[in-house]
Amino acid sequence: MKAITLDAAIRESLHLVPLSTGANLSGFEVDLVHALTRTDMFQHVTSKRTDDGSCKLIATCSTTTSDTEAVVTALQRVWNDEMRYAHFEAHTLHYSADSVTLRFVTRSGNDSSDLCVTGKIIASGHYQP
Repeated sequence: MKAITLDAAIRESLHLVPLSTGANLSGFEVDLVHALTRTDMFQHVTSKRTDDGSCKLIATCSTTTSDTEAVVTALQRVWNDEMRYAHFEAHTLHYSADSVTLRFVTRSGNDSSDLCVTGKIIASGHYQP
């Protein structure tokens, strides 16, 4: 598989599969909040929906550590082990002094009846460089 940017993966996914809506999107949103809340790493987890198809869900939380690597590991574990659909996913990580952000797209197949979700998880805190 050739390497593509996340923005290209989002465009391709949205071309193949419409964004999830209704109960499907609600289920993903509830599962995402629950998965983040279950870890010892994140607290004050909230989510919201946007009108931006390239970022339909935004989950925010604060962290209990200033260890950037631990936060990255925890976010990737939640994403890879619990949230992404098996058929396709792409994500990026961005770090700053006050947040770690995992931006994503995932889809359950390539047909118009399959599921597709875009979004990001923002873990706020004060991180070590």
